[in-house]
Amino acid sequence: MSENVRLSIAEEVHRWEGAMLCVDGVAYAPHREVDVKDLDADFYSFSLYKTYGPHIAALYASSHAQSSLTSLGHYFHNPDTLNMKLGLAAASYELVSSIPWILSYFGPSSASRRATWTAIAAHEEHLRSILLEYLNKRDDVTVYGVKDGNKELRVPVVSFSVKARGSKEIVEKVDGMSEMGIRWGHFYSKRLVDDVLGQKGEGVVRVSMVHYNTDFNLEDSLHPFKRLTSMASPSDTAGKCIAWQRHNFTARIDERLSAFESRSFNITVGAGQRIFTAHEAFLCQSPVFERMIHVPFKESASRHIILPEDDPAVIAIIIQYLYAGNFWPSEHALATECSEELSQDASAEFDKIASSIRVLGEVYLMAEKYQLPDLQRQTVGKLSQLVDVKTRPIEFLNNAKRVYTGIPDTDTIYRQFYQTRIAAMVDGCERQMDSKLAAPFDECTSEGGILALDSLNGLRKSYDEEARKVQMRLQAAEKISSGRGNRVAALEARLAELEIWPEFSGEHHTGERNSRAGGRYIPLHLRNS
Repeated sequence: MSENVRLSIAEEVHRWEGAMLCVDGVAYAPHREVDVKDLDADFYSFSLYKTYGPHIAALYASSHAQSSLTSLGHYFHNPDTLNMKLGLAAASYELVSSIPWILSYFGPSSASRRATWTAIAAHEEHLRSILLEYLNKRDDVTVYGVKDGNKELRVPVVSFSVKARGSKEIVEKVDGMSEMGIRWGHFYSKRLVDDVLGQKGEGVVRVSMVHYNTDFNLEDSLHPFKRLTSMASPSDTAGKCIAWQRHNFTARIDERLSAFESRSFNITVGAGQRIFTAHEAFLCQSPVFERMIHVPFKESASRHIILPEDDPAVIAIIIQYLYAGNFWPSEHALATECSEELSQDASAEFDKIASSIRVLGEVYLMAEKYQLPDLQRQTVGKLSQLVDVKTRPIEFLNNAKRVYTGIPDTDTIYRQFYQTRIAAMVDGCERQMDSKLAAPFDECTSEGGILALDSLNGLRKSYDEEARKVQMRLQAAEKISSGRGNRVAALEARLAELEIWPEFSGEHHTGERNSRAGGRYIPLHLRNS
């Protein structure tokens, strides 16, 4: 917003007696330094989570505005501050204590914070210009607001609609193919979207970017959007819908056939230099391969990709997925373990399952490397089939240690899977009464990092749930009969056992049997002192 526009709004409002200017800063505060006095606003409000802090509201009121307010609080309080006038109760101290850290995030001094905001504006202008340049070239896209990416004219929140395409459909499909989230709707501006923009119903598509987004994040969203919107669109009428479905099916067949007509690349993998051949159109489903092929790298000119550090067996699975949309590693082990009881040669079956778990762990890491989130989800699904049936806990824990060495802290797919399984795996160690099996878990929690954090969080959730169930049984027993003292006492004892709250110390401790917990193996650093 230009200086003249800001001043003209404030001046126009204040021309009218009693009129006040209230500014909602939710869309502006995350992107620019705000000077409420320079804006000449009577009120300015936003939530601090928009500036990368906690979910707590912030409200500014000018001295003039405060003088016109009457207190909403207790009559006996002196309403000499805005907090006493409008604050009905004490704020959450935990959230309030984090507010100073927001300032430190942007810099230790006023000068450094101002420099930070200047750098943020320049970076966001770059991202916004990339997006708008693409959208403005499309005849079927309507961009709302200023079409220019200039940082003086708009922030990096871009709303648009696509002709003959529902906003909800676009967002849901793009989100399914991308790691960067976009949204659809009216975003609390319903009259504007419905009556002014004429987008009643599903509203607009909105892409909101901030300073920690990168060019790759943006391309990660644009790539599936380009693929989606390049396909034919359905009509509202039944007859045209059928025609579209036929056309779309034909288009997909043509697209697939044309994919086989694209350039082929040789891929040399591993120390043994195993050679694969794959088509450009299929390889480009991976943003990493796409950059190798389209950016002026030597791979693009020679049509030869060399991956000396990768495992040929795993790359074979990656290529299978790129062509078929699925993969089938160690199918015999999966089918045997999930459909029948273990054979008499249980050791051989366990070894087969352990091999499958190791392969799936490597596939997940390779999917992370080549930025294939759908393959990551498929891999975790296949892991669930193995881990949920019969497997040795040591295989699961060793595989988790391997996977955690190669995933970022921002990973959610494997980390959520691990937390839901960890308690059952530790229980398996306890049932076998073998301290050797518990050693990998002890290592997982003693070495620090996100693996230790997720291990402890998984255990805490399990213990919380079991404690809740025991508490419910205890309450039921008390209601049924006060004479059943033994039963109540037993439940109380069990509930006491479960009052184990994981607390990670960051130091290595060895585990020992806890006689109070009935032989339950608990690492020392998981018990209350």
